[in-house]
Amino acid sequence: MVPSSSMRSIASRLSAPFYLSALCFLVLFLYGPSLKIGFFSSGFDDNVYVTENRRLALNRENLYFLFTHFFNGDYLPLTYLSLSLDHLIWGLNPFGYHLTNILLHFINASLLYFCFIAITRRQALGLFAAALWAAHPVNVEAVVLVAQRKTLLAGCFFLLAFFRYQKFSSSNDPAAYVQSLFFFVLSLLAKSTGVILPFLLLLYEYRFHRPQWSLSNKIPFLLVGLAGAALTVASKWSDWGAKGLYGGDLFTTSMIMVQVYIEYLVGLALPYSLLPYYAYGSPSPLQGGLLTLGLAFLIGFTVYFRKEFPDFFFFIAWFFIALIPVSNLVPGATIRADRFLYIPSMTFALWLAQVVVTGLEGIRRLHPNLRQIMPALIIFSYGYISADYVRDWLNPLILWERSLRRYPNHPVVLHEIGAIWHKLGDKNRALDYYRRTMQSDLCYGVSYNNAGVIYYERKSYAAAQDLFRKAIECEPKIIQAYVNLGLTYLTLGKEKDALAYIEKATALDPELKKDAKLIALMDRLRRELGE
Repeated sequence: MVPSSSMRSIASRLSAPFYLSALCFLVLFLYGPSLKIGFFSSGFDDNVYVTENRRLALNRENLYFLFTHFFNGDYLPLTYLSLSLDHLIWGLNPFGYHLTNILLHFINASLLYFCFIAITRRQALGLFAAALWAAHPVNVEAVVLVAQRKTLLAGCFFLLAFFRYQKFSSSNDPAAYVQSLFFFVLSLLAKSTGVILPFLLLLYEYRFHRPQWSLSNKIPFLLVGLAGAALTVASKWSDWGAKGLYGGDLFTTSMIMVQVYIEYLVGLALPYSLLPYYAYGSPSPLQGGLLTLGLAFLIGFTVYFRKEFPDFFFFIAWFFIALIPVSNLVPGATIRADRFLYIPSMTFALWLAQVVVTGLEGIRRLHPNLRQIMPALIIFSYGYISADYVRDWLNPLILWERSLRRYPNHPVVLHEIGAIWHKLGDKNRALDYYRRTMQSDLCYGVSYNNAGVIYYERKSYAAAQDLFRKAIECEPKIIQAYVNLGLTYLTLGKEKDALAYIEKATALDPELKKDAKLIALMDRLRRELGE
């Protein structure tokens, strides 16, 4: 007897809780150890978002400020609200913040499961694809870093927007359309990388709902996306002007990004060498030309044979569109990061699951149990790499030694290892790494500042003074160096210079005016100087 559609619907509803429980177990198993990770004070901005965030307390003044001002060079009010709620519950206990990240990743995997079911109409395939994505090692960085709450939260609202649009596309339900637009707005208030949603919706309809393919109903999404992009540009404008393009010019940066795109694709298929930090030099003309030709061939092949390989076309098109916001075509400090693949990797998981399932179904004599074992083995393989990588994040030294092995003399890597030793109290080792950083061509202000702190603590005030001044010369917006230099001048009896540099710090960061001790010091110096 053939099951009726109602019976299949009942079976589907009954199996969904089991599948979601399996996803929950997978995520908790892989990321449970990250609950032991503290806040990363160096290199990953957990200090900026939480431990040194003077706007973390949940009150009316801070909420008004976060929704009406740029903060820390960004506009992320929902992300800061989420962290403020964690602070209300957990204080500064990192356990709670990491728990929220894990739960958000599980929610995102669950939403992706429902999105995949809407595409494939097959629950088991949807579960396989969602589990692949949940277990994929490229997502480890986004989950274990508290500062990447913005990636997880934006991803959650992005998927809700996409899921509701799927409902609208299939049923023309106006309520689903409004809900999708609303969730899109929330996604941009968490992080701006979701601005590409309108183009992904066009791609989705082109691939799966060609008769409903329409540009007009994407106009509200485009307008919201443009507003989100404008806010991002406005919040980062001064930083972009100071940093410049990663490669120095647009052409060199584009050549570097071609290499990054290729390595992203390789990393999705074979995530065997993931790092906390990646660095790139200018490629040779031959290398750049060959990589560009290779990437152009891949894109051309995909577009030309889109009818023969529609699932592969959907994956590649989604991948490149989703990477546009992090493609460094505008100035940025980070050329490549695993967290940038959180949204682009979604359709890779779907495509790989489809390839595996279709291949197994094509082998007629294959034992039915093997059709279940093979997907489980692939999930296990990715999960094993992820679990191993999560363990490395438990020890920052082991983590950064991954990058040190590839870039043994890179100043950023050397500085981060020095900062870790500094935090652990081994100041001699810290100074050794800071000196190696300062010997490089990169003028890395934070290393000069940190080395200056060590010399100040050792009462070598003249050396500390020179290092703080060099830090400011390298990075004119390194606020702590102004404060440290002011305190050094105060120790040397140069009250006028001390006041001048502390005032410069408060001018650069008005939030310092809420530091009672610093304000009291400035008032005392003004009285002594007769100002």
